[in-house]
Amino acid sequence: MLPGNFASPHGPRSEYRTTDFRWPRFLRCWAIRSLRLPLPVHVELGVLDKELGIDVIFTLNTGMRLTCQEKFGSPSFTHLKDVTVEYYNDPIRGVPGDWFKLISQLYFFGFASKDYKSFDLWVLLDWPKTVWETIKGNITWERKRNTKNGAMADFMRLFMTKLPKPCILATNFRETTL
Repeated sequence: MLPGNFASPHGPRSEYRTTDFRWPRFLRCWAIRSLRLPLPVHVELGVLDKELGIDVIFTLNTGMRLTCQEKFGSPSFTHLKDVTVEYYNDPIRGVPGDWFKLISQLYFFGFASKDYKSFDLWVLLDWPKTVWETIKGNITWERKRNTKNGAMADFMRLFMTKLPKPCILATNFRETTL
């Protein structure tokens, strides 16, 4: 059970731990609260996550489904106001990251609050539209190396202010320029 207002009213579900809280349940409760949508969450592990970058499947009341990849940043990096996508899981051995295999419909990126009970800054992207805008040259990503705590992965980074509005489905960030 999550602390604060994020306890699920629908009982236990399949879940995995991302940090010290149960992430899919947290994401579902955040979606209900912030997007005002009733979204039962089904967490799929294994091949969907590892090979296709799908962390969560939302089933709408209509029975339609939306796939989602979720990532969150530490509160200490909120000031960067960026969105990141893992590029190589292990650049030295050439192990590809989410950048190369992500096929989800939605990409959620948020910065956790200091108490990890909510998000201070977040964006929900239409991932296919984001890919298309990248292909067309309307989005320029920057490749960065993760140097924190001996991490191997590197990532692609984009500042939220540079996101084209058509890619943004929902956000609490108000300074988009395109």
